[in-house]
Amino acid sequence: MTLEARLFVAGLGIALLVVILRALRTHRLRYEYSLLWILLGAGLIVLAALQPTADAIARWVGIDYPPAFYLLLCLFVILLLLFHLSLKLSVLGDQMKDLAQQIAIITAESGSAAPEVGRSSKPGTGDGPATAPVGGEPA
Repeated sequence: MTLEARLFVAGLGIALLVVILRALRTHRLRYEYSLLWILLGAGLIVLAALQPTADAIARWVGIDYPPAFYLLLCLFVILLLLFHLSLKLSVLGDQMKDLAQQIAIITAESGSAAPEVGRSSKPGTGDGPATAPVGGEPA
């Protein structure tokens, strides 16, 4: 890898770290997810700095074309991210099911029917488009 390419990869890692830290500061990204992305950004910087070592590891593993090793590393990282997000999705699905069951139990115990989401007792205020006469007053 040329020096320009290594600097470009290191620049991408630094840019990724800056974006992640800004998202953390503005609370758009949770800390538990930020750790993965910070490790990814730091990994890009380390990969650019230790490129000869990565090439040696690729040859030691039996990969003669070092860019294929980098592609394999990227694929592995993507699979790890997908696995992590699948775990989170499973936990959230279980929590949603538990909450729905708790709402059903509370509703059954109170003896009142739960209102339908998005429905109203007034005509014209449900899921469909709102219709009003030309004068602007509701029907």
